[in-house]
Amino acid sequence: METTGNCRCNAVTVRVSADIQTGELQPRRCDCDYCRSKPSGLISHPSMQVSVGVPLSALKAEKNGDRLATFFRCKTCDDLIAVGGEIDGEWRGAVNADLLACRAEFGDDVAISPKTLSPSEKQARWKMLWGRITDLSDALTLQLVNQVLPYFGRQPALDITRYGIARPDNVVA
Repeated sequence: METTGNCRCNAVTVRVSADIQTGELQPRRCDCDYCRSKPSGLISHPSMQVSVGVPLSALKAEKNGDRLATFFRCKTCDDLIAVGGEIDGEWRGAVNADLLACRAEFGDDVAISPKTLSPSEKQARWKMLWGRITDLSDALTLQLVNQVLPYFGRQPALDITRYGIARPDNVVA
């Protein structure tokens, strides 16, 4: 699956890719107090790569009731972009399916109730379900590093194409 999307005001874009067919994903609708007050259908898959078109620090960050997850919202229109947290040293999470161009292709929404899980059970579940979240600052840093390394006789450190950035012509993969 490869798709893009944006919030209502177009201030924030997302690019999403995963090793799964769109129709196999079912947006999850959480029944916690926070999510019921600001409903969204979230999708994730362990292979999912979510690239947010602005630095996460430019978004409004809110914590849910147990303060385990961070909800990233557009500062202008207040749309939920993604929810996530740091797992094993990297940002992992789920993206708001309602923002995506392929929204109609997803399976039926599923109600979930994580409030019935302990904090450790939630984190274990997220580790199994959530994909990787990166932002513009991550992608630009990788692009800069990969452009500079060849001048020092080194190969690019990381594959920047997974962030939707074209590899410069002078860099060999």
